Amino acid sequence: KLYAPVLARGKGFQVSVTDSADNILANLEALQSLGSVLKSVQQTGTPQTLALNATQVKRNVDALAKISGFTVAVSDAGSNIANSLEALQKLGPKVSSINQSDTIKVSALQARQYQNSLCTWQVRWEVVDTVENINRNLDALQWGVDLGLSSISVSGSRTSLGLTSAQMVQYADALAKISSDYRLTVSDVSIDKVAEMA
Repeated sequence: KLYAPVLARGKGFQVSVTDSADNILANLEALQSLGSVLKSVQQTGTPQTLALNATQVKRNVDALAKISGFTVAVSDAGSNIANSLEALQKLGPKVSSINQSDTIKVSALQARQYQNSLCTWQVRWEVVDTVENINRNLDALQWGVDLGLSSISVSGSRTSLGLTSAQMVQYADALAKISSDYRLTVSDVSIDKVAEMA
């Protein structure tokens, strides 16, 4: 930690660090500050799970990615986890668990981008987004119904959600998760089906 500012300015060499889990954890920010100079980090003794919050992961993700033979257990509020999804996904299987104090709120696009990680972490999450974005990502939301998606809320103006009758069937589970009022416009529906849908 003491020499990190000097090492970070170095050129033509890299640094490999070997130390205990406690010392690595205490000096994460110093390791992160080394940037490309840091080549690798190795724990001594039995590899331990590092307990971090989501903000720490986001701030030090490059250093964490260079630590071999470890896992991270994350505990934090849902909002902080949502703001750190990119960093958490970057660590992949190194994230052993996520303990959330409340539901993680994501956009419909984030649900698509991070769907595999949200599934792996087995967390509770909900979507808050505009009708347009929900419409564009209904396939990902349908996929998420059985994987922790608790609800979908519509933000902004209540424009119509335009679907075909086939899409209504295909995305029925995701549509059932929409808790806000919204308008639905269904195309290619025959007259005899209108009464059934009313």
